[in-house]
Amino acid sequence: MPMSFGLALKQAREVKNLDLSTIARAINVQEKYLQALEEERVRDIPSLTYGKYFLRRYAAYLGVSAAALENSLVNAHRFLEQHNLVVRPKKEKHKTFSLRSHTLLIRRFSIVAVITLCGIGYLSFSLAQSLQPPQLRITSPAQNLITHATELRVSGSTDSEAQVTVNDQNVAIDEEGNFSFQLSIQPGAQIIRVHAVKKHGLASEEERQILALE
Repeated sequence: MPMSFGLALKQAREVKNLDLSTIARAINVQEKYLQALEEERVRDIPSLTYGKYFLRRYAAYLGVSAAALENSLVNAHRFLEQHNLVVRPKKEKHKTFSLRSHTLLIRRFSIVAVITLCGIGYLSFSLAQSLQPPQLRITSPAQNLITHATELRVSGSTDSEAQVTVNDQNVAIDEEGNFSFQLSIQPGAQIIRVHAVKKHGLASEEERQILALE
């Protein structure tokens, strides 16, 4: 019977009493992909190249042999291809820290204020905007990019008053909130974290998983 690569990884992790988030941070692989490996959800892994790399890194961290497990992964991927099943990761969810309840109350107050006094209505609208996390959109790099480059252009847009960091490095933005930053990368799996924060502490964060090949 073929070895179950997912079960083998999960059992090895549980023997060492490790959680997925700890391993994800240690090997620079997003937690959702490690969970997909354990559950053998091959369609949720970007590509076979990514899957083999993730499996090798995960197995090496756990101290188990990746050879037989990799064969099992390849067979699972081949089965999907033979049955014309598209390997497609789930849509990326934005990580946004929101004060939804406060925003709803402020919007209701704004409607009443606009009817009574335009000036108060305008101030209320401004307050509502200040209590929302900044909009954050990443245009480059693409999620699950595979590259041979040693540098990547990280670009996107956010609110003009926000402060932006890329992997904890400060990034300048223009008057319209656009930013562009040249990031040096090392071979292997990388997680690029883009963080935007307003002066009141409300923040938004986006991640991009990439794989840099030598």
